[in-house]
Amino acid sequence: MKREEENTQEEALKANAYEKNFMDMIWLISCLVRGEAPDENRLKSLDPLALCQISTGHSLDAITAEAAAHAGIQNVELQKKKAKAVQRAMLFEAERRKILEAFEKNGIWHALLKGVVLQDLYPGYGLRQMTDNDILIDADAAGEVKDVMEKLGYQMVEFGNGYHDVYHKEPVYSFEMHTKLFAEFHKKNLFEYYHDAKSRFVKDDDNGYGYHLSPEDFYVYMIAHEYKHYSREGIGLRAILDTYLFLKHNKLDMDYVLAEMKKLDIAGFERDNRELSMHLFDGVTLNESEREMLSYVMHSTMTGSIDNMVANACNERDWTAVDYSLHRFFVPLSRKNENYARFEKRYPLFYKYKILLPFLPFYRTFLSIKGGRFVKEAKAMKNAGKDENHVPEGSDGGDENI
Repeated sequence: MKREEENTQEEALKANAYEKNFMDMIWLISCLVRGEAPDENRLKSLDPLALCQISTGHSLDAITAEAAAHAGIQNVELQKKKAKAVQRAMLFEAERRKILEAFEKNGIWHALLKGVVLQDLYPGYGLRQMTDNDILIDADAAGEVKDVMEKLGYQMVEFGNGYHDVYHKEPVYSFEMHTKLFAEFHKKNLFEYYHDAKSRFVKDDDNGYGYHLSPEDFYVYMIAHEYKHYSREGIGLRAILDTYLFLKHNKLDMDYVLAEMKKLDIAGFERDNRELSMHLFDGVTLNESEREMLSYVMHSTMTGSIDNMVANACNERDWTAVDYSLHRFFVPLSRKNENYARFEKRYPLFYKYKILLPFLPFYRTFLSIKGGRFVKEAKAMKNAGKDENHVPEGSDGGDENI
């Protein structure tokens, strides 16, 4: 019993230290993006090593390093990560130029998405980090895009199995070529709203086949994309910073934006996300609901967490751990099942030869155990249903299939 109490106390101390360092990172970045000089007294309490570790989890290494340097903190590890991020950005920029030139040459409709657009809003080159680049293409030209990418030395990782095709090339390149903005298995309103995504884009002025979204429509898509992740596995702090910087750099027609959010059924999430981002980085004291949302973000990290995914699924559907386990084990057998198309694309051999379908649950379990996900989900199920792991109230919940 005494040992358990000691472990609980140790975990509480670690949690408090993590939260303190997380808030320090936010404060430091907010000083940078607002162009303000940090308070000297607070600077003395910062832990550069902890900032380095936490910023990595939220994919904010480069801007944290820049913010630290802005405050007069010269940390070798942080500066190394910034240098690596800047080098990566340069490599991606050169490679992206080659790909877009090939698209122009071959008459392929295309539009840049997500971080590729947002990076210009950050207060320095390479400070908006990306693991890949996202480009929307004409779905009918996916085969031509595949030829282009292979000619440029890329290896096809995924093709025709979902709403984007994935291409990799050494040493760091990863491009996702989206044929849709959302898939059938995402939130129904998101998929239906963006079913004819191309019609929402307008022509670029400086090329033949490039398109872009208006600031209002880009914001709507950005929030919809954030919600997709938030309602399932969670989003990290970078997404909140993206929102803040976008709103600071763009004067939007909010009547239009809010009308579109209502169509998407995510007006509550947009409001909560917007208010949190503006208050957080403008240094305004957060209210209780904003603190709850920030806590969810803090523990999600950049790619979200399995804990959030399991807890959100169980809370939303009122599942027990057994219900969740059965849902994860069994596979759709009928086209009437909303997940059938997704499984058919992911496991084409099993669905082509349906005699193999009884073995698919065991194959999926084997892959999960091999990859380490099985153990993580099993641990997460112990916490399923606890209040601290669910999507915060007022953020619309979520109904994405898992």
